[in-house]
Amino acid sequence: MKDSSTYIRALQPIEEAFTLSNDKTALCVVCVLHLSHMPDVNHWRQALHKLQDRHLLLQAEIVKDAKGYFFQLAKNAPKISLRECLRTEPNQWKSEAEKEVNTPVDRKGPLMRCVLLREEDGSKGEMIVSFHHAIMDSASARLLLHEMLSLSGGLELPVLPAISEVHTVQQPAFAESMFRFAARQIKQEFQFRRKGIGAGIPKDSENGLVGLRLNAADSRGLKVKAGRAGIGLNSLLLAAISLAVLRVQHPEKNNGVSRLISFANLRKQEQGIVPESVLGCYISMVRHQLELHPEMSLQELAAVLKKAMYRSGRRGEVHRMSKLSKMLVSLVFKLKNQRLGMAAISFMGVLNLDRKYGEVSLKDVSTFITNNRFGPEFSAFGKILFGSIGLDFTYLKSETTAPEAHAMVLEVEQMLREFANSQ
Repeated sequence: MKDSSTYIRALQPIEEAFTLSNDKTALCVVCVLHLSHMPDVNHWRQALHKLQDRHLLLQAEIVKDAKGYFFQLAKNAPKISLRECLRTEPNQWKSEAEKEVNTPVDRKGPLMRCVLLREEDGSKGEMIVSFHHAIMDSASARLLLHEMLSLSGGLELPVLPAISEVHTVQQPAFAESMFRFAARQIKQEFQFRRKGIGAGIPKDSENGLVGLRLNAADSRGLKVKAGRAGIGLNSLLLAAISLAVLRVQHPEKNNGVSRLISFANLRKQEQGIVPESVLGCYISMVRHQLELHPEMSLQELAAVLKKAMYRSGRRGEVHRMSKLSKMLVSLVFKLKNQRLGMAAISFMGVLNLDRKYGEVSLKDVSTFITNNRFGPEFSAFGKILFGSIGLDFTYLKSETTAPEAHAMVLEVEQMLREFANSQ
C-alpha cells in the first residue's frame, strides 16, 4: 500500500511519458565526465553520499497509484551505486557508456547511478553518470554535475534554498482551440502518410553512440554567422542533422515530408519561474512537419525551422505538446505502427562548468540520451562547453551501421564548418 504522506510531488506529463518509456525499454540520460587528477573510489563514494543528501529526488522512487505517478521518498533509501573499472585504454569509456545508455534506470531508486573508469595512478579517467530522465533536464544536469565535481574536488557548496512549494509547469490559456489543434494534426497525419520520408520501425532499440566536437574557432564562427542570419543555433544544428539523415540514409528521396523534433525549456514562462535548484524535467517535445529535399541549403532549412518553432510557440503548441506527451507516448507504444520523427536535437546552449574543481580537472563532457525503435533515426544532445560546440548522437544498431552513423556525422561536420567559414 502506498504511503501518500511520503510523496514529494506528482510527476508532470512529460516526466510520466519518460517513465512509461523507461518501463518499456531504456530511456536515460548518460553523462560522461572526462577528467584528470581523479580521486579514488572511496572519495567518490563520499562525494555521492553528500550529493544524495542534498536532493530529495536522489532519495526518491517513482510510484504509481490511482491518481497517477509520484516521486516518493524511499524508505531506507539505498545509496547511489558506484561501479569501478580499471581504465586500460583511452576509448574504454565508449563501450561502458553504451552499456549504460541501453540499461534502464530502476524507478525504485536511486534515480541515478555511476561507473568510475580510472587509471591506476588516478592521472586520467571518466566518471559515467546515468540519470532517470524524469529528474533530468539541462538545468538539473548542470546543477548535479557541478555539485558532484565540486564535492569530488573537496570544495564547499552553499546550502540549497528551501523549497517552500511544489513546482510544476502551469499551462497557459491556449492561443487556439483544441479542435483547431486536432484538425491540424489530422491533416498532417494524412499528408505524412502520402509523402512522408523516413525508415520503418526497426526490430529492437539497442543504441549505438557517436560524437562530434567543433573547435573553438569554428564554434565561434558558427555562432557569429547564425546570429547575422537571424537563425538560432538550435534551428541550425537540427537542420544539419536532418539533411545528413536524408542524404546518407534516404538518397533515393528527391522530396517529401519529414518530422523533425526539438525540445523547449519550460522553466521560464509567463506563469512563473521554476528555480534551477529544483530537480525535474521541465521541457516539452515539439514535432515539426516540413517539406524537405536534399538540395536545400543548410541556411534555407534552418530558416524554415526557425519559423516553425516560432509558430509552435505562438499557437501554444509547446505547452500543449507537454501536456499531451504522456498520451502520445502511450499511443506510440500501444499501436506500434509509427515513429515520432526522422531526426531530433536537444540543445541546452552553454554548459556552465569549471575547468578545475580543486585538484580535479574537467576536460570534456559527453552526453547521450537513449533512443528507442519508435523514436527518430538519428538524435543528438548538443551543448557549448569551454567555447566549443559538441554534439553527441545516438542511433539504432538494427537499422544504422557504425559506418553509416559516422558518414552522417561527417556530413553534419562539413555543413557546419562550411557555414562557419562562409563569407
